[in-house]
Amino acid sequence: MINIIMKKSLLILFVFITYLGFSQCQDPTLTDFECATPSHPITGALQTIANPFPTGINTSSNVGEYTDDSGAPFDALTSEYGMPIDLINNPIFHIKVYTELDTSTPIPFAVKVEGGANPLEISTTISDSNIWSEYTFDFSSVANSDPKNTRLVLFFNIGVSNDPATMDTFYIDDLFFGPPPTQCEDPLLTDFECDLPAHPLAGALETITNPFPSGINTSGNVGRYIDDGTQPFDALISNYGMPIDLVNNPIFHMKVYTELDTSTPIPIIAKVEGGTSGTPLEVQASIDVSSEWKEYIFDFSNPSAQGNAQLTLFINGGQSDGTVTDIYYIDDLFFGPAPTQCEDPLLTDFECDLPAHPLVGAIETIANPFPTGINTSLNVGRYTDDSNAPFDALTSAYGMPIDLENNPIFHLKIYTELDTSTPIPFAVKVEGGANPLEISTTISDSNIWSEYTFDFSSVANSDPKNTRLVIFFNIGVSNNPATLD
Repeated sequence: MINIIMKKSLLILFVFITYLGFSQCQDPTLTDFECATPSHPITGALQTIANPFPTGINTSSNVGEYTDDSGAPFDALTSEYGMPIDLINNPIFHIKVYTELDTSTPIPFAVKVEGGANPLEISTTISDSNIWSEYTFDFSSVANSDPKNTRLVLFFNIGVSNDPATMDTFYIDDLFFGPPPTQCEDPLLTDFECDLPAHPLAGALETITNPFPSGINTSGNVGRYIDDGTQPFDALISNYGMPIDLVNNPIFHMKVYTELDTSTPIPIIAKVEGGTSGTPLEVQASIDVSSEWKEYIFDFSNPSAQGNAQLTLFINGGQSDGTVTDIYYIDDLFFGPAPTQCEDPLLTDFECDLPAHPLVGAIETIANPFPTGINTSLNVGRYTDDSNAPFDALTSAYGMPIDLENNPIFHLKIYTELDTSTPIPFAVKVEGGANPLEISTTISDSNIWSEYTFDFSSVANSDPKNTRLVIFFNIGVSNNPATLD
């Protein structure tokens, strides 16, 4: 008997929960077609159906199918709120639309609020077919209407009268009033966490959830750019409408991720142009890694570039060897200050943007993963040694005599997780002068920061003096990272 009662109770509970799952939508959502009923009645030739095109920005289960009478230029969908629409807190109306109709001639589309002292109709066009697109309408200018507006009206193909026997179909979803959009601020163009970039950004770009939150980019959102790889100069364009501040922030930064083959590096060109005074300037880099986030920087510090007002980004610029849908993910687009540079006698502490002298090898700056003991600094260098190359090294060509008379002792902190039960041979060498000198030691401690010093005073008076520093890590060590500072 108890079991029967429990089963009945569970059944009743299940039915109750199911019912709640399909209850009425709540303001500020008018409807997402997952609720049983909209938050306010909607009248018109609309029905809820299973999403026939669960792609792109709309993979939800249900959508609305609206049948427009093409012979009636002002038929519409209408929602009577029966109360003031809250345009003070939520002035932006959003709607997603999908149509299979021909949009080579864009389809006029308008949204109107009315019923108050100041009705307002806002028009746009549906210019994309066979893709979900989101449209927004800003009613903030009538938010303080008194009395306030109480009715929402949607006109598809407004003002157009075609064959009255033809019924045009539009699929719609996610109708809601939302707050004003947030906007990024200079010098940040966009990080895709703001609703709007600091300046308009035109091109085949949309904001999506970061599909690859790893490495240097674990942010929530990124931009997905679809490049027509058969067109050498299609681009992303941001018109600032004013001179870009290249005096204080001359370095443009952008993170890029692609799954495309980069065995042949993909050219990426950043260009400033369009000013009343500056000279257009292009700076080129190469996307040379795939399936990994990497930051690319472009130096516009040349004074001739000052005064330009437009940024243009060509990905796979000048090439026509791709497909029409090459995908690149981008993030953190901003102009920043000129890089800081370490100064002699410090080669680098990895807090400066650049070492005092070029440092060549498989090294990158990362956040200190082991801020303990004698090294709690923020950043360190991660060096990856190729165990198959016995003399691969870190090299710094000073381009001038190394001052071994005043500073003959070279210092270096090292941390490794490698097994050091057999100490790892390690050598530092100065060369390029009359008396090169290589000094060897061993790395005998793992999982701890240790400082190593090398005394080059015996060749301080070499004439000519040594001009190059070389750091060798052990031959035969597996390709695991050693961390330097």
